[in-house]
Amino acid sequence: MLPQIRFPLTPTDLWFDAWVNRPDQSEALEQAFAAHFGFPHGLLFPYARIALHALITASGWRERKILCPAYTCAVVPMAITISGNAVELVDCAPDHFLPGSAEWAQHVTPDTKMMIVTPLYGYPIDKKSEVLSRTAAPGIFVLYDETQSLGVSDSNGLQTHDADGALFSLGPGKMLPALSGGLLLLRDEGVYREVQALRNTQCTSSTLRHLTQRVLRGIALWAALREPVFSCLFRSGRFISALSFDHISARELKETKFPSDALVLPSSYQARIALRQLDRLGRLTAARRRSAEYYDRRLREEGFRTFAHSATPTWTRYPLAVSDRARVITAFAKEKIQIGWFIRYTCEDSPVIKGSSGLCPNARVWARSMINLPNWQGISLADAERCVTLLLRLRDQDREASAWPAAVS
Repeated sequence: MLPQIRFPLTPTDLWFDAWVNRPDQSEALEQAFAAHFGFPHGLLFPYARIALHALITASGWRERKILCPAYTCAVVPMAITISGNAVELVDCAPDHFLPGSAEWAQHVTPDTKMMIVTPLYGYPIDKKSEVLSRTAAPGIFVLYDETQSLGVSDSNGLQTHDADGALFSLGPGKMLPALSGGLLLLRDEGVYREVQALRNTQCTSSTLRHLTQRVLRGIALWAALREPVFSCLFRSGRFISALSFDHISARELKETKFPSDALVLPSSYQARIALRQLDRLGRLTAARRRSAEYYDRRLREEGFRTFAHSATPTWTRYPLAVSDRARVITAFAKEKIQIGWFIRYTCEDSPVIKGSSGLCPNARVWARSMINLPNWQGISLADAERCVTLLLRLRDQDREASAWPAAVS
């Protein structure tokens, strides 16, 4: 069975870092992330959502308007709501799963305190939206949510080069997993000091129990994404929803509070793992780009509709819109290829967002049509071609049922 994702953290990593005797590496990790992505300051948190909550709380905002895309992880509006502020969802563009400058312009007012820009799947955003927002709302805080992009760039370099902050995740399902954790990068020293003071007051150090639980979860995930365990779980997940690899996505949509360990910082051991992972980022990104660029070229050659990008995405995942997602996923499963959806909802459906249903129709379209093709490190181009060939077969089997991505007109 060809899995949709591959866990880049290995048991060797876990074993090696457990026996390396070094002082606390948390500050070194903060500095390394900040330097790598062009920020002067970095702060390590238990989760990226906790970092977002701390940033908003330290800024002293209450009942203020904060913008975020409707098609994003549900924990983002959840963190905003818990902070006592108002979430306003920005719809996707009609022809892209990212909001365009026109969509942002409809929502930014002089009262807007923050816009959370999300270059989902590593696709560059339209920088004009950031410029227009700063004009319409002087003093707006521009935060890049790079938990699913990691270094997205355009012709001017890193897109975060003039952002006020950037958010990264070290969770198990991310590009650089360190079992848990989130990084907040900041440009203003005053804001950094305020958020740091709040974090140091609220968060506690990891205990041996917490660390043991995280390591065991990491080993279990590594095993779950390899044979023969993967095939067994994949088959079981079709009948038992709790075992489905998409179960986490569904659970996040229903969450209305932070996890029980939300204030437990990653250990120094985890920081060492994250530093090793950061050293691999260039190789991991190059590997994902290799297969994703192949998909992009081959699908366009065959007349499929792909998503436009102004520069080469980092392609943390390769997204494709299909009109009958269930049929496509089932057909791939029969060929022993696991595809699925990373975000299978629009945040309009989250219980923390009230009264917004129907306001983001484009996001709803993408949420019910998106799949992700396998593009993890190590996948061969022959396997990528298997995916393209199967998509072609589906299209040729039934052109009336439109169980394939929309063709370019």
